[in-house]
Amino acid sequence: MNIFVTDPDTWKCAQMLDDLRLNKMILETAQLLSTAMRVQGYIGDDIYKIAHLNHPCSVWTRQTEANYKWLLLYMSDLCEERQRRTGKGHKSYEIFNALCGGPKLMPPGDLTPWPNCTPNKHIADIHEAYKVTMRDKWAVDKRPPKWTNAKKPDWA
Repeated sequence: MNIFVTDPDTWKCAQMLDDLRLNKMILETAQLLSTAMRVQGYIGDDIYKIAHLNHPCSVWTRQTEANYKWLLLYMSDLCEERQRRTGKGHKSYEIFNALCGGPKLMPPGDLTPWPNCTPNKHIADIHEAYKVTMRDKWAVDKRPPKWTNAKKPDWA
């Protein structure tokens, strides 16, 4: 569970992910958003159950309306990037419309600092910490990372 915040812009974050993590992040983002809604009292059966309740990314998502909206936009951009690269949708996108009701359930407030859930907590710039983390992950992947119909990030 994580939010790979390699840039403050959600679209750029989505574009920078390799194919494997792009796919994985769609599910994890939907889980974070669903958990936030459930914690705030949502009881419908059209979203995921609570997952990773006390993970820092989960806590961050439900902290403010702006945090939730940022992550919702990120999910939309992730799904759009996957569709663009592969021509395929993602199963988690089926709950997107239900997740769009989440902002009104969240406490009002501005975007708060993203949690640093990397092993690189010593790096002050959160975006740089995630870039270093991604490079480290790619270096040990069993299969080399790939960006189907997309450009590998310059920093990779």
